Amino acid sequence: MKNYKLNIGLTEKDGIKKWNANTAKSKIAKLALDVFDGITIKAVALGCYTHNNGTQVIENSVECEIYNTEISIIKEFCEILKLQFNQESIAVSEIRTTIMFI
Repeated sequence: MKNYKLNIGLTEKDGIKKWNANTAKSKIAKLALDVFDGITIKAVALGCYTHNNGTQVIENSVECEIYNTEISIIKEFCEILKLQFNQESIAVSEIRTTIMFI
């Protein structure tokens, strides 16, 4: 099992700025607890992204850390997030580390 970091943009793929950070974090938390035992959701970051059509976006994003899971579950969760937040993609980083809950 590995740990993963997700960056989810708050501007929809069609350019609509529908989500504020607090609403997005609450929604992500509710969705995550249906899939994982826990998740850490960090404050808003500034994300820069070039869409498949070449349009560049600078947007607020939410960073999430998910511990001790498999990439297949992360991919399924990202598909849920992409639908809920109308995203073209979600940045996923695999983190190789040891996490201890003490």
